[in-house]
Formats: sequence, C-alpha cells, structure tokens
Amino acid sequence: MGVHIVFLNGDKREDAAATYLREQGYTVSMARESYKELIELANQADIVVFPVQGLERSIYKDIDYSRFLSLLTARQLVLLGLGSPAISGGLRERGIKHICYLNRNDFALLNALPTAEGAIAMALFACDEILTGKKTLVLGFGRVGQVLALKLKAFGALTYVSSRVGDELALALAHGLQTIPLSQLPGFLKEFKIIFNTIPALILGPKELAQIQRGAYILDLASAPGGVDHEAAKQYGIKVESAPGLPGKIAPVSAGIILGQTIKQIIQEEGL
Repeated sequence: MGVHIVFLNGDKREDAAATYLREQGYTVSMARESYKELIELANQADIVVFPVQGLERSIYKDIDYSRFLSLLTARQLVLLGLGSPAISGGLRERGIKHICYLNRNDFALLNALPTAEGAIAMALFACDEILTGKKTLVLGFGRVGQVLALKLKAFGALTYVSSRVGDELALALAHGLQTIPLSQLPGFLKEFKIIFNTIPALILGPKELAQIQRGAYILDLASAPGGVDHEAAKQYGIKVESAPGLPGKIAPVSAGIILGQTIKQIIQEEGL
C-alpha cells in the first residue's frame, strides 16, 4: 500500500499488531536489535509507532531522545503510546504530527474488552468461587468500568457501580446495574467480597478499607499509583492485586490486533 510502518521495539502486542498490518498489505518493520537499527529504520519510516508502554520500558533505556527526534521529519507521522512531555514537546517543536493512540476512544473501548475479561479471570482464580450470585462492586464507570460491569452482570454477578459522576451513575442505571454515589460508599462497603477499582485516585484508604469484610479481594485496574492503600489493606486482611496494562499481560495477541486496527483506522483518516 506504499506506507512503511516502523514499530520501535515493544512486546507481544506490537508483534501481533505488526502481523495484522502486514496481512492488510502494509510494509512493516520492527526495530528491536539495537539503537543503530532504530535510527536506520526511523529514517525509512512513513509512520513511527512508539511502544504502548513507552520507550522507557523498552530495550532503548539509554536512548538519546534529542538525537532520535532530530532524525524525524515533518513528512512522517508519529503514533505515541505512553509518552513523556519531552517527546511530544520535541515533536511539536519540529512540526512533526503525532497522535497518542492511547487517547483515542475507539482504541480505549476495544482495549477495555481484554482488560475486563482478564480482570474477571484474575478474580475467579483469586477467590476460588464462581461470580454468579455474588455481590461485586465496580468503582468508576468509564470505558473500562462500563465493559467490566456489564460482563460481570452477564456472568450472573449482582453488580454495583460507584462513581462521583452523575452521568456515569445514570448510564449504569440505564444498563440495569445497581448504583452507589461515591460519597455514600463507606456505608455499603461491608456488603462486597469482590471489588474492582478503575479510578486513578486513592479511593480505598484506611478509613474505607476498615469497612470491608476480612478476606475480601480487591483488583486495582487503575494506572499508577492506583486507587488502593496496599499497606492498610494488608493490615485488615484484605487481598489486593494491581493489574495496570492487563491486556498486554493476559491477552497480548488480541490487544495487538486492536492496536493494529487502530493504526489502520488512523492511516485511513490521515489519507496516507
């Protein structure tokens, strides 16, 4: 199709995305051996795709960002995952168009599917019990919270949603879910043995955790630093697991295909 896409290292997600895009007829290269290879391929690329987790967690830990960015030109399109202000700022200064695919609604909604399914799998293994008939609580009703709560309901769990956002509570009610305003949450916490957090702020501190039954299980899906005080939870005998970036861990191939589909959509939107 005349478009050369270069992935900058990455994990199994990027491998699956590259395979998907090759099957769609694009020329795809993966820079994963050395910094020298990275520079050579960057010069050839029409589209440069940064890893989902950012270059900081790639093999290029000691990358000279200023030198690397100086190789890119305004004819190229850069697709960012988790990036730093320095990278996006450097691209902006050089007049290089860049898009953060993590911020796209289509990517986030599709990516919520492996997140939700992975979260349910983790809860089943951790609790040694089925979800049918169990009272479960989902904190937050954004894109991940919506998919997760509806899948829990489909499993037969008695699913409750808590949020401080009125629109989210209204949407949860419209989907047939029970709701609890976040301001009223402490009075209800003792009812739940399984809790999923998707809110990237401290929601379950010592005061809230003291209300939760011993032996409860909390899965924190929020990005760092998460929404649960782990030390306090340990003191109260509550098991907490953190699972940010779950799609890449539990379903990397599916997550990679979603990334590939998103890149294809961006190429079509940009008319490349």
